[in-house]
Amino acid sequence: MSDLEDRLTPLRLRFIERLHGNLPALLELRPKLGDDASRTEVIAIVHKIAGMAGTMGFPDLGAAARKLEECLVDRPGETATARADLDDLADRITAVVAKG
Repeated sequence: MSDLEDRLTPLRLRFIERLHGNLPALLELRPKLGDDASRTEVIAIVHKIAGMAGTMGFPDLGAAARKLEECLVDRPGETATARADLDDLADRITAVVAKG
């Protein structure tokens, strides 16, 4: 393992822990995506995931988070699409957390 990988390992583990904590919040907010406050809360969560996922070695997770964020920001009325995107992101989060 390189020195950079050694230094990133604790950050990666914290990121995975944060994902584990974010998942229930995202799933709780899922039915409320038509509500402005709930949508804003989901945007804040997925923006952070999108920003960090690639650096932590999860580019597919980052892409899924960006897709959901873009939907929520650019097409706020498309709640069915946003819910499908959130389901995809939740599946990816679950897979990352399971692998640790």
